[in-house]
Amino acid sequence: DELVMNRVRVDRLNRWFYGALLPSLAPDGEIYAVGTPLSRNDLFMKLCEQHPTVEIPLEPGVWPDRFSDEWIEKRRAEYRDAGMISEWLREYELKLTSPETGIFDTSRIRTAGRGDIPSDCWWVCALDGAFSEKESADYSAFAVVGIDANGSWWVVPKQMRGTTDAVLDGLFSLHSMYGFDTVGIEKGSFRLALKPEMDRRMLDYQQWMNVEELSVAGSKISRIKALVPVVNSGRLTIVDTGDDAEALMEQLELCDSEACRAVNDDLVDALSSVCRMEAIRFMSGGSGSVVPFDDAYGDEESAVTAETGGWPFEDKTRRDYD
Repeated sequence: DELVMNRVRVDRLNRWFYGALLPSLAPDGEIYAVGTPLSRNDLFMKLCEQHPTVEIPLEPGVWPDRFSDEWIEKRRAEYRDAGMISEWLREYELKLTSPETGIFDTSRIRTAGRGDIPSDCWWVCALDGAFSEKESADYSAFAVVGIDANGSWWVVPKQMRGTTDAVLDGLFSLHSMYGFDTVGIEKGSFRLALKPEMDRRMLDYQQWMNVEELSVAGSKISRIKALVPVVNSGRLTIVDTGDDAEALMEQLELCDSEACRAVNDDLVDALSSVCRMEAIRFMSGGSGSVVPFDDAYGDEESAVTAETGGWPFEDKTRRDYD
């Protein structure tokens, strides 16, 4: 570990390997390296990239007679609660993360209780649906977002595994609590699984909401990067809903330029869907300069305001949405 924490020592090891060890190898000789990735710049990682590699990350079912699913879940939770999730990912799942590679400055994210939410928030919701009760299935994730008078986002995260009926129960329960005008749902998911039952429930419950069907374009990480101006400008507050709030924070912490390295990415994916909602275009939340995304931060045809919350919009005039 000490070798890769200092660039001088890293370079010294590289010179020894390529200048002393490798030249001593016979033409038909072989070198086997066994280890754990510690840094993207270390010798071991370079060898993994250049030569055939077998990766055996610790995950359910890999070594059941030694590492049960219950043990894995318990130990991972222990690392998470200690603030050492990056160490868990590196040592057990062979995934490298660090503040240097993360796309979000999570030190700027605030947390708050439900009682701290401003009364003047305007609410929307995004649902990333996955309709199965199996423990191996993805979660259905809700991101309920309140936008206050200063353009800050107050996020109420919720995730669950369940059937279509159970997920809709969760949606209407959240609507009764926060009264959001619009829910964004991916186009195929809405028409195939939800529309008839949502229409029936709105009539039965007398709870009305607009449904915005969201098209999916680009890679998942490019969509997640749309949150960068919101997070890194200090405009994101996560409302403490317990485990779901912890899961969202973890997912944000483990996003780098290539992927979200968390076990699940459903909550951050749902939150990023809010950036694609047409309803958000009516809420600039203040003044600021419009700056286009470049290739590193998502769709280059989109526009965001880093200073006022980061959602795409067409002009800087604040308007009420109805």
